[in-house]
Amino acid sequence: MSEEELVSIITPVYNGGRFLAETIESVLEQTYPCWEMIIIGDGSTDNSAWIAQEYATRDARIQLLRQANGGSASARNNGIRQARGRYIALLDADDVWEPRFLESQLALLKAKGAVVVYA
Repeated sequence: MSEEELVSIITPVYNGGRFLAETIESVLEQTYPCWEMIIIGDGSTDNSAWIAQEYATRDARIQLLRQANGGSASARNNGIRQARGRYIALLDADDVWEPRFLESQLALLKAKGAVVVYA
């Protein structure tokens, strides 16, 4: 995986177990394959860390970081510090992406010479 084209997906989660699997599945369905997903467990007391770890065991592009509860901004910053990619994509634990999301966002970024794309 080339870090030059790598997208680091940062997903903080606090007690988001009921949504997390669907969120991760939406990342796994991406048509753009060059990504890493960093899930930051922010002191959850539900099963979200277990869900994230199960996916991380099956796909090396997914990793789980754990921290004491510090809020979503703290968790995002922690994930960004660990990111290896040229691009950063923020994805909340209760959101999903359409399969071509990363592909289309990167195409727009490159076509426009943009520094930031958000949706």
